Amino acid sequence: MRAAALLALCLCSGCIYVQWSRTSINEPVSDTALARIESGATLEYCLEQLGAPTNVWRSRRGNGHFGLAYGWLDDTTVGLSISVPFTELFAPSLRLSKGASKLKGVVLWFDRDLKLYYVQRGLLTELGAGF
Repeated sequence: MRAAALLALCLCSGCIYVQWSRTSINEPVSDTALARIESGATLEYCLEQLGAPTNVWRSRRGNGHFGLAYGWLDDTTVGLSISVPFTELFAPSLRLSKGASKLKGVVLWFDRDLKLYYVQRGLLTELGAGF
């Protein structure tokens, strides 16, 4: 009981901050748009269908292949921050947050003849690892 009263007193002299934020970047590539693109499609056709990519990646294999990466994000973050001043020079704080900032995307891989040979979907941080 005494500890709860002390904690309540400390919190009354401190600061509690709650944060909620939402971030939305780019629109996802639709399944309909991807269905119109088949293996062997030209670079020009793919760009006409999907527009400019967010990134262009060179293949790690050194074979002249490259990928067009289309990324999007729809992220919500919730956070809590508590700061309690004990003295003029000592004010510990605690910050907790839960967010799912994962950039989702699609990568279209092209050979040196500018023909599509592979399409990947997933988290952009994980795509392209074998290419």
